[in-house]
Amino acid sequence: MGERPLRFSEYQTKTILVLEQTEFFEEEPSNLGPIIETFTLYPNPSNGVFNVSIELRETLPVSLKIFGLANNTMIDHRSFQEDTSYTTSYNLNLPSGVYFLILETAYATQLKKIIID
Repeated sequence: MGERPLRFSEYQTKTILVLEQTEFFEEEPSNLGPIIETFTLYPNPSNGVFNVSIELRETLPVSLKIFGLANNTMIDHRSFQEDTSYTTSYNLNLPSGVYFLILETAYATQLKKIIID
C-alpha cells in the first residue's frame, strides 16, 4: 500500500496509488488453474460507453475499479457477489485519456487499460 513510481521512459515518470485489496473470505480455491478465466473489455478505444465481461472458474465476489492515469483518482467502483459470470455496462463522461480497470477477486487481480477518445 502506498505510492509507487513508474518509469515510462527516461524523461517521463508517473506515480500510481496502491490501495488495500477489498476484503473477501479466506478459503482456498477448490480447483487448479487460473481463477479468472476471461476478463474482456469492449470496445477499446471507447467514447466512455463500454462493456465488461468476466468469467470465473468458481463462484466468487468481484470488485471492479476504474482509475485515471493522469491523476491516480478512482473514478468508479463496483462490487458483485457470488457468481461465476458477470457482465456490466459503463456510460462514463470522461475526458480523453488512458484509464485502468482493475478486477479483484479473493485469489487474483487483473488489470486492463482502456483508452477514452
